[in-house]
Amino acid sequence: LPAGVSADQELARQVWAGVPGRYPEGGDELSRRIASELAAIERTGLAEFFLLCAEIVRGAHRNGIAAQGRGSAGDSVIAYLLGITRVDPIRHNLIFERFLNEGRESYPDVDVDFASDRRDEVIDAVLNRFGPRHVAMVCTFITYRARSAARDVGLALGLPQELVDEAARRLETGDPAQIGLDLAADARWGRLLAAGSGEGAWSRWLRLCAEIDGLPRHRSLHPGGVVATAEPLDELAPVERSSDGQRAVLQFDKHDIEALKLVKLDLLGLGILTAITDALDLIERDLGARPNLDTLPEETPEVWRAIGAADTIGVFQIESRAQQQSLPRTKPVKMDDLVAQVAIIRPGPIQGNAVHPYLRRRAGLEAVTYPHQSLAPILDETLGVILYQEQVMRIAIEVAGFTPGASDVFRRAMG
Repeated sequence: LPAGVSADQELARQVWAGVPGRYPEGGDELSRRIASELAAIERTGLAEFFLLCAEIVRGAHRNGIAAQGRGSAGDSVIAYLLGITRVDPIRHNLIFERFLNEGRESYPDVDVDFASDRRDEVIDAVLNRFGPRHVAMVCTFITYRARSAARDVGLALGLPQELVDEAARRLETGDPAQIGLDLAADARWGRLLAAGSGEGAWSRWLRLCAEIDGLPRHRSLHPGGVVATAEPLDELAPVERSSDGQRAVLQFDKHDIEALKLVKLDLLGLGILTAITDALDLIERDLGARPNLDTLPEETPEVWRAIGAADTIGVFQIESRAQQQSLPRTKPVKMDDLVAQVAIIRPGPIQGNAVHPYLRRRAGLEAVTYPHQSLAPILDETLGVILYQEQVMRIAIEVAGFTPGASDVFRRAMG
């Protein structure tokens, strides 16, 4: 930070510097939103966190690495103004408290995607910038599943290796506690297990496999979790070297990090960003100019025709079989349609029986209705069907009188 300047002051300076590029028209609503978010960030002491995220993303862009944030960080206009995210939260009616509110017991996660072939460059740059005593990767614990339990317990008990391997190959279950039931259905193994009744070797094998169900087998690296702290990390948590000796690794997983109130950054690799970068390189080579993705028009008929025809192989978020099956039925023609399309193929709407009502209403086969007329402004864009967590929060705020922070607690309780 510049001498005599606090993190909150520097954050405010960078945020307001980003306004002309994102919101050239300005406006009172924007000013109120910025002031409200800055105040919340100051109260929660997260200014340094936002500055760190912005610095990482800007550094990636300077080195020609595609990068952008996603997830609930998209609800923050400050993240948008800092260049961390690329979705206008005001235009899309997104609620900041979905990302950060003072009622949260844990710090928010920020997921930032980078071109997958260059993500390690970003992590190395962060390590070099702040030093190995201040930056470390988060670990994850690989727990015992059926086959690993069967093999490790069999080895420890000195059982015939070829028999243990054969048993492990025959397992259909992933649950170590269910190995006995799974193998008992096989006639040969049923006889073997029956012969080992009591405290025989095979009975001990089954009992011990069940006992280690869910226990950690070994540590591994989280796909992209990074923790950066002002104090040396080895004074806050146990740290070890990675197997190649190049990186520091916390011996705590993401749940432990949350309990310690350490802030985790998720620096993730995304293949589609590599493909987009390659496409932009080819366009620049052939045409002499590189398109600015932030200024491309959304109203491009060829794009929407391809999406409506489910010609989406390789297109992140809408290339799965379930997405391709529903795209010809919804036929998105604008960005809001596409947002709804991505949202319906998710566990919440599927389990909440929201998919078919939305599809029928979209096709004109069912009338658009609302459980109560006060919900019409909130559910209008999704044809009276609740698809988004932000809609749950807005209903709690506007219909039940919740504060924004309490509405987020309600949303998480539903989850």
